[in-house]
Amino acid sequence: MFERENLHPLISLPFLMKMGLDATENTLADTKVQNLLNSDEKFDVVVIGQFLNDAMKAFANHFNAHLVLFSNTASNSWINNLRLENALFKFFYTLYTHLYIYPKQNQFIQKYFPNPVDLNDVLYNASLVLLNSHVSLFHPQPSVPCMIEIGGFHVKPPSKLPDDLQTFLDNAKEGVIFFSMGSNLKSKDLPLEKREAILKAFAKRKEKVLWKWEDDVLPGQPPNVKLGKWLPQQDILAHPNVKVFITHGGLLSTIETVYYGVPTIAMPIAGDQKMNAKIAQEGGFCIILPFQELSEERLSSLLEEILTNPK
Repeated sequence: MFERENLHPLISLPFLMKMGLDATENTLADTKVQNLLNSDEKFDVVVIGQFLNDAMKAFANHFNAHLVLFSNTASNSWINNLRLENALFKFFYTLYTHLYIYPKQNQFIQKYFPNPVDLNDVLYNASLVLLNSHVSLFHPQPSVPCMIEIGGFHVKPPSKLPDDLQTFLDNAKEGVIFFSMGSNLKSKDLPLEKREAILKAFAKRKEKVLWKWEDDVLPGQPPNVKLGKWLPQQDILAHPNVKVFITHGGLLSTIETVYYGVPTIAMPIAGDQKMNAKIAQEGGFCIILPFQELSEERLSSLLEEILTNPK
């Protein structure tokens, strides 16, 4: 995944589309899903997570239920076509989607649903669209009455931290640098050169570092760095000693940093991460560090800036 950071959106688009197609077919082919489709179950509402999986919308038709779409991002290319760059991207996106993606999604419906419907009959037949965005964070954009912003709905009051984390954070009198690349990107897969640059930058800091690291051992681990294969991100961000969050710029992470007031260094890799990071940087609570520019010197400089600049 890390090697895709410097790909142009028009180049990375087929990768994302392929991921969507694979995820859609794997889901529909699953035995439990097939058992559900061939059962007598009845539903009033079908909620579908909207991400390159249009064949899933046929569930609503199959169960004769209202379709509610949950968008993992803000409003997407259906309506966000205002600038020339957007128009060009929209042109290629639409061309690729209509000539390849939609026919493939329609094939999934015909193959896996007992009483298949044509994709065109369900594609835009949504009763409600829930947008994981918030007016305080995203740019103004056109909408329609069935689109409702619910960004931040996942944020919860902080829970009690495990004892080892609580002690680590409480004792970090100089503050804590929290580093996590989310659930899909694994820090253990970082190229060796980048990993060593991060380690050297962390080793020079007086702050403690909490790093989501998915292996048992991190070669060259400095004494001020604590590792965790899984970390309760929201509960950690809520701790007053956390001074900066190094993140991939995922939407949920971005919303959480706004809620808890933690500045970020974002290293976006794919999907909506670059957009989220750009919006955060424009808002003044984030500095973008392109992954290809990651070095000991660059990371050290940004950490010094964000930890000492009172803005």
